Amino acid sequence: MTSRLTGLARPSGIVIDGQFGINLLTDEQRDFFEEANVYLDGIAEDEPVQIYFTKEFTTIPKRNRQPIAAKRWRNVHDIKPYRDICKFDMFRYSLDSEPVSSEDIIVTARHRRVTGGRVDKRYSAVIDSVDFIYEVVGGRIFVSVNFAKLSKRLEKDKVKKNMNVVIDIDYVEK
Repeated sequence: MTSRLTGLARPSGIVIDGQFGINLLTDEQRDFFEEANVYLDGIAEDEPVQIYFTKEFTTIPKRNRQPIAAKRWRNVHDIKPYRDICKFDMFRYSLDSEPVSSEDIIVTARHRRVTGGRVDKRYSAVIDSVDFIYEVVGGRIFVSVNFAKLSKRLEKDKVKKNMNVVIDIDYVEK
């Protein structure tokens, strides 16, 4: 359980098991947390478990907010410097297997937060709904991520050209 919750907290948040006893924390400490029900691989796939997470620093992935026992999730993970993302309008990723549907595909991007022109290595920002196109070309399955829109969003977030951006494509396998 601890390992799964640590995975949800990455890269900079805190996630606590709901049975921990949040009342053991001071009122001031409890104000940092929000309650949620999540599904965890191998632990809570059909029925959710209650957790508390730091609302400012933790983004609970969509895949953990719905039952996962009946669905087999797959992931394509990539890390690219922001300057490379700026070079493309679209970038095509190959999927190892066929998704149930395009509605079962989630593309997210994550980068270090920039505050006052400085990179804050303690915190990350998550872009939850990255635009993409689902394609089948010559029998192969692809997700083409809209890097043009993503680079505009990264520019708005004041991401520096040499900073890495983590791109995750999660999908439910057929």
